[in-house]
Amino acid sequence: MLLDLVVALPFLVVGQLTGWGVIADGGTRFQGSHPVNAALALFFDGLLVLRRRAPLVALALMLPIGIAQTSYGEASAFFSGFVPVVLVVSSAAMRAPRRWSLAAAAWALGGLVVIIAIAPDLTMTNELSFSGPIIVLAWALGRYLRARDQRTHRAETQAATLAAASERVLEEERARIARELHDVIAHSVSVMVVQAGAARTLLTDDTEAAREALLAVERSGRQALEEMRRLLGILRRDQRDAELLPQPSLAAAHLLVDQVRATGLPVALDIEGSPRPLAPGVDLSAYRILQEALTNIVKHANASSASVRLRFGTTAVEVEVEDDGRGRAQNGNGGHGLIGMRERVELYGGEIETGPREGGGFRVRARLPVQTE
Repeated sequence: MLLDLVVALPFLVVGQLTGWGVIADGGTRFQGSHPVNAALALFFDGLLVLRRRAPLVALALMLPIGIAQTSYGEASAFFSGFVPVVLVVSSAAMRAPRRWSLAAAAWALGGLVVIIAIAPDLTMTNELSFSGPIIVLAWALGRYLRARDQRTHRAETQAATLAAASERVLEEERARIARELHDVIAHSVSVMVVQAGAARTLLTDDTEAAREALLAVERSGRQALEEMRRLLGILRRDQRDAELLPQPSLAAAHLLVDQVRATGLPVALDIEGSPRPLAPGVDLSAYRILQEALTNIVKHANASSASVRLRFGTTAVEVEVEDDGRGRAQNGNGGHGLIGMRERVELYGGEIETGPREGGGFRVRARLPVQTE
């Protein structure tokens, strides 16, 4: 509202000065009663405050007032008369549907013809050749701004939708990783509990303190297992799937490659360095990254061949998968693939590179710090 008042203020001031005979707006002065002229100018220019909220209403009222103002005062106003009409026409074109905006432009042109006809200081040919194109350009500008705003709004809506979808995908992927890590940790804690219990039964009566310590470890382990099962109950959507399941290992990479080969895609497997036992979480993450990369190739790359390299270094294990397909980043596993890879790598402080490779195709290269058991 304040902005509308600020925009209307200069026109109100000029209209009042013209109505009271102080200045000549457009080169001519109004005749007749100054109070009447000033009142008509006040109503006419005051309608500019409706320019954004109700431009069709403002334009519908402006033209009859303008005709009365011109007829009574036997003169026409340019800055406080014609320019406000141009502004409202543009605003109507920007905010109203196309059909109504065209009607508004036609209404403005019709009112302009009437004003030119009754104003003694205007000629039809000269004024229409000047004012008509301005009305048309004002309408065209308003339609352009409307289309631009609509494109911007659609882009912002799409961006918000994509951001929300990405956030949902990220949360789902984190929950999936958490479920898998729960199984890995639960297995390790279960082994610890069993070993602590077995060691306690082998102790003699002379080592009561050691027996109590092992008993405390066993109790703590059982409590940890119970708490993790409760956590898993929150993460799992299907409670029937809450039992511990065996998790895959990088040692089974050749089986995964064989499965892909069975689809008809030639895959070369190259292992560099000496394979070694890895910490369960790192081992599982490396396997999942390999699995997701191969899934992407089969589902999306349209490749004729692929290669897998596993590098076992002294400080890290690397998984590199390449193909000669379309070279586009695609997300396998229902759109979660690349997101899941990055989450797994970041979880262990590793590095990952994904993108097109020279000569065509796509490359995934992940590096995970080695954590041996």
